[in-house]
Amino acid sequence: MDVPSDLGENLDPRYVLENRKYQRYEYAGEGLIRKQKPFECMRPWKKITLGALGEIIPCELDYKSMTSYGRIHNGTSAVSLWKNEKARKFLALFNRGNNEFEICKDCNYKNMMAKDYIVERIGL
Repeated sequence: MDVPSDLGENLDPRYVLENRKYQRYEYAGEGLIRKQKPFECMRPWKKITLGALGEIIPCELDYKSMTSYGRIHNGTSAVSLWKNEKARKFLALFNRGNNEFEICKDCNYKNMMAKDYIVERIGL
């Protein structure tokens, strides 16, 4: 569960899972402020991300394809777009820590406890 930061710095306790095992973040104080920790983003280097409109983007959080490397069409491969000049220029400006790019401002991956989601089969 992610709560956008534009709802305020403190998270509403109604949206935080009680079972710590399933929480994506650690919280400081009663106000449920996400604990800050060093962050190194490697997503643009590790994963090819395909947007809904066929755009190759550096991160799945680029919902509007603002940093698109190009669109797959007429036989264009995802890998060729991921390695093209637009991608190289973006990566040259990208910092592995905090970035000023619009897509990085509300990054859901900063300060996560777990690397990704937890999937668990439970009996009903």
